[in-house]
Amino acid sequence: MLWTDSNIVLAWIQRSPEQLKTFIGNRIKIIQRLNKNCQWNHVSSNDNPADLISRGLNASDISSKQLWWYGPDFLKEELNVNPSDFEMITSDSDYLKELKPLAEMCF
Repeated sequence: MLWTDSNIVLAWIQRSPEQLKTFIGNRIKIIQRLNKNCQWNHVSSNDNPADLISRGLNASDISSKQLWWYGPDFLKEELNVNPSDFEMITSDSDYLKELKPLAEMCF
């Protein structure tokens, strides 16, 4: 089971890399190849230890944070995450700008 704090990345991972612009598509292709049998899930910013510093926590205060040392509590429990619980982003501009434009030709 793999986790990301980015809904946009989750949406990209669920797409075919060929539908994405080259830079992102190449990286998604590698991620998909290396993690074929893994389930991807979202972790909220409040549960992400990496976000503690970006929220303004002083380095001297980090030693007292359980989240930093042990991760979010839900990782210690048996998880029953259904992939369909994730609602794919289809309108976020950061997501959309990496999709290849569709071209239609009429003859």
